[in-house]
Amino acid sequence: MQDLYPEGDKTLIIRGGAVLPPICLATGASENLIRVKRKESWAPSWLLNFGALIYMLVQKNERIEYYLEQSFANSRTGAIILNWCIVVTAFVGAMFAFSSETYAAVGGVLLLLGFIAPLVIYFVKIQFYTITKIDRGYVWMKFRKPELRDQVYNAYMLARGGTR
Repeated sequence: MQDLYPEGDKTLIIRGGAVLPPICLATGASENLIRVKRKESWAPSWLLNFGALIYMLVQKNERIEYYLEQSFANSRTGAIILNWCIVVTAFVGAMFAFSSETYAAVGGVLLLLGFIAPLVIYFVKIQFYTITKIDRGYVWMKFRKPELRDQVYNAYMLARGGTR
């Protein structure tokens, strides 16, 4: 029984608990890798209409393991820390700016920066795949780059002794 199945041009369907082949999911590198264990969660987005609590109660969870290139993992961690620093600094600065009528406009700009900059950093540097579904012990993982999806799947098939 397979642990990976391709779907479309960017998605792999992965059995929950599976370990992906030793290829960096973000860069495609096969050296200087670290193993990452993640618990992924998913629930249909329309459930948010009924509230975050219901969304959290019905979400599905699965574990997967994959590899990241050490340098990418380090820079990704730095980007996550930078994200939090921007959010905290922008919101604290906005609080101080809003306490003075003279700098209220600066507070608005800082609030906007506190929302937009972290989103840009997240989508550009931090997120390299998206979980689009979890169902019956399988995880649908959509890659940003279709060639990485193909590289991971081909490595998996080679390891199993098959071909694509």
